[in-house]
Amino acid sequence: MRIPRSILVSARMGQYFHVVSRVVGRQRLFGDVEKGQFLQILRRYEAFSGMKVMSYCLMGNHFHLLLFKPPRPAEIPDEEVWRRMGHIYSEDQISAFESWIEECADECTCCPDCSDVPCDGLMAGGMCDNRCYCGDE
Repeated sequence: MRIPRSILVSARMGQYFHVVSRVVGRQRLFGDVEKGQFLQILRRYEAFSGMKVMSYCLMGNHFHLLLFKPPRPAEIPDEEVWRRMGHIYSEDQISAFESWIEECADECTCCPDCSDVPCDGLMAGGMCDNRCYCGDE
């Protein structure tokens, strides 16, 4: 009996992705050193994104990844976001980013009429544009 693919693949249960990338011009750029560096970067981004690398194959001119994306949680606590950022950013970069967010939250309100709606600094690419994002406009 055939089962529709939409039933077999559900975002609520997680999803699998096959990723392939090839080197331009079929050059063999991945030697042993480069493969090691690639795996270090891959593992850091795996820890950052929450995706799981189920399998991989690295060759001289291309690679294959089998990734699993677990179901999206209802909410990711701030502590978890900062922990994940530690896998790809230095402590100094994270500290600077935290300071920038605090400064923006202290200095501006996105909506002059709704002063209880704080500006998170991300609404307008890092600059408060004093537009209302609360939905009461």
